[in-house]
Amino acid sequence: MNSTSFSIPGWLTSLELSEYAGDFERNGITYDVLFALSEADLEKCGISSLGHRKKILAAIEHLKNGDNPQPPSNQSEIAGSKPSAPPTPNVPVVALGKAPLIDRIGGRFLYISIIAHVVFGLIATWFVVQRIEAKRKLTFQAGAKTTNPNSRAIEHKVQVTKKKNTMSAPAATKRITTTASARVAIPSMPMPMSSDMAPSRMEGMGGAGVSFGSSAMGGSPGGGGGAGGAMPFFGLRQSGVGLEGSFYDFKMKPDQTSNGKSFGRPEYTALIKSFTHSPWGPKSGFDHFKSPAKLYSKFFLFPAIHDSEAGKAFQSPKSAPGGWLAYYKGTIGSSESNSYRFLGFGDNVMIVKVGSRIVLDASDVGYTGEKREQVGAASFPEKNSTPIFAGEWFQLSPLDAQSIEVIVGDEGGIFCAGLFIQKRGQNLKFGKHGLPELPIFTAANLTEEDRSALRKYLSEEMLKGPPFAGRASIFGRH
Repeated sequence: MNSTSFSIPGWLTSLELSEYAGDFERNGITYDVLFALSEADLEKCGISSLGHRKKILAAIEHLKNGDNPQPPSNQSEIAGSKPSAPPTPNVPVVALGKAPLIDRIGGRFLYISIIAHVVFGLIATWFVVQRIEAKRKLTFQAGAKTTNPNSRAIEHKVQVTKKKNTMSAPAATKRITTTASARVAIPSMPMPMSSDMAPSRMEGMGGAGVSFGSSAMGGSPGGGGGAGGAMPFFGLRQSGVGLEGSFYDFKMKPDQTSNGKSFGRPEYTALIKSFTHSPWGPKSGFDHFKSPAKLYSKFFLFPAIHDSEAGKAFQSPKSAPGGWLAYYKGTIGSSESNSYRFLGFGDNVMIVKVGSRIVLDASDVGYTGEKREQVGAASFPEKNSTPIFAGEWFQLSPLDAQSIEVIVGDEGGIFCAGLFIQKRGQNLKFGKHGLPELPIFTAANLTEEDRSALRKYLSEEMLKGPPFAGRASIFGRH
């Protein structure tokens, strides 16, 4: 379409906007200017209606695309009176708010596709569930029919019998019952013989150990049951806690074969004097065995046990009774400066050295010849009236740690020993088993398990003493 055949008034009439023909004419809007109009230009021309401006601009776009038909060319007819019926507009008017046909078709296809996928998913799920349920069902098929019911019964019994023969039935628990009253005689000294046990502690101390009967323990069983825990007689294998102990058997050679020696009172006395001659340790002339096992003791209390338990504790089960020593060493200190002395008993050996001097020989036989004072006696069922001795006073302070050495031992038989400590000015009295009501000497903090074991023999007050900072010895080993 060219500008000569296009009529602005006719075009506006086709848009039912003929009232703006004069505005277009006054503002010189021709066909060429028409395509440059903007909404602001139309508003300046006097077209105040927003809808009319939008409608005109949309029609201009259609003109640009070339799809506007030729409006009426009779200018005089258009300029004259308005016809009774407006001509049918040939320019398609785009309805606002409606999407093109292809968009509407595409949206409907999307909805149809989603619905189809959902339906397909439901059908597939139902199919899978049905297949799984079908597999879970048990199908029982009857066996072949028999014309002889009795033969089927016999066959069933034979199969059951074969199945029973191939199964191992649990052994029936055997119980021995009696309606008559009876007494059980418990031996006074039950000695465990298993080499797999750790005799350094009794049953109930966190591992295998040795348990003794009541007659061997002064009426207070040392097993895991009952009130209290178990007694770690010769110490534990917890390195560095307490004083380090070594075991010597002077009846055996280093290869644990017998050296042919026996130790009566004279021989054993000579052994002790030789061992405690400075420095402490075995001297030449004694062909002896030393166990490689080490034990660490927090305290010293042996309330009547068989002396062969020492060898078992130090993993030397071949050691026979008598002729042995357990030697402990470390350092000692106090949280306050004060004078102290040891009190103890030993059947046969309990000797203590602090620094360079022996401060206590509480052996029932005065092996060292040191000065001592008997202050009481300890009594246990297997060891009655073992003398208790008080030693020499010595000084301890927080800044002056001193070496300490302790030996215990036995000539053979039942062994008992104990070691307590008294601070200067502390009253001395005696209680259960004739033991001094003083703190037991402790070289490390006691655990609740330790206290539980010791409560069988000691009062609560005897467990309240402070530890004396015992550590494994740093001086020469023997």
